[in-house]
Amino acid sequence: MLGRLGAWTVWWFALFWPWLLLTGDWNRIELIGAACGAAVAATIAELMRKAARQPLPVPLERFRGAASLLPIVFADFGIVMWALLGSSRTPT
Repeated sequence: MLGRLGAWTVWWFALFWPWLLLTGDWNRIELIGAACGAAVAATIAELMRKAARQPLPVPLERFRGAASLLPIVFADFGIVMWALLGSSRTPT
């Protein structure tokens, strides 16, 4: 069973990395924004979890399944880049 700090850390990591993946920009401002946004959201999530008196189980099976999603992210990125590069070559 995770303690409060451990649960908060799990929430933080679960919210920080998707922010960076969705913004697609890894500059200093986005890193600070992701860290601050994840900290606020993790604090709210942990307060709500504690108020509801719910445990935060972390099943490892879900992490094993998430590993298969990484190639899909790269494939989607390639599709978007192909579409963007193709649209930039179109004469106006």
